[in-house]
Amino acid sequence: MKTKNLDFIELDFEGRIKSTGELFDTNIKTVAEKEGGDAEKLSPRMTQIGKSFFPKGFNDALADKELEKDYEILLQAKDAFGERKRELIRLVPASKFSESELKPVVGLQVEINGLPGIIKSVTGGRVLIDFNHPLAGRDIEYKFKILRTFDEPKEKLEIAISELIGKKPEKLDVSEKAVSVSVNAKPVPENVVKELEKELKERIPEMKEKSFSFEFLKQE
Repeated sequence: MKTKNLDFIELDFEGRIKSTGELFDTNIKTVAEKEGGDAEKLSPRMTQIGKSFFPKGFNDALADKELEKDYEILLQAKDAFGERKRELIRLVPASKFSESELKPVVGLQVEINGLPGIIKSVTGGRVLIDFNHPLAGRDIEYKFKILRTFDEPKEKLEIAISELIGKKPEKLDVSEKAVSVSVNAKPVPENVVKELEKELKERIPEMKEKSFSFEFLKQE
């Protein structure tokens, strides 16, 4: 059996920069330990093909693959984290940081108007920030193995919620007509909840006719 687009899967993977061999992402403990990384926080990776937060080129490569078989893929920069763009390197007034009482220093990761970036230089009253992805312009190699697929709607739902919210649900109840979700996160605006429900129903057709309720367990 081969995987197909929109399948829910569990996989092991490692991603490296082609030119240097540097490891930048993995969920395999033995690989992380060999590279001197923190392996304790690693866990199995579940996702949905075509909907994951992996680069598009890697996402596309997960389809039409056999289970328990080792694969390698080389992605050109445009299919990985994109080409570097000069227009994403911008000068920002240092006064922008005084509003948040944050001292701008070289190498600091910041967020300006919702856009993440890294400070490259601080000169006088100006701060140079690179808003390109840190791996933009790099060719990327992935090694991966798809371990299994998921067929149960509740399992699919748990995977989708975990990926969209960034946390596994504390409690997930699915009945014939309703879904109840408890998440250890701060409350979000109602319009965000509606968009989340819409996205879950699009990803999992079995949930389309069910009503959703969300409980956010952290206080604001």
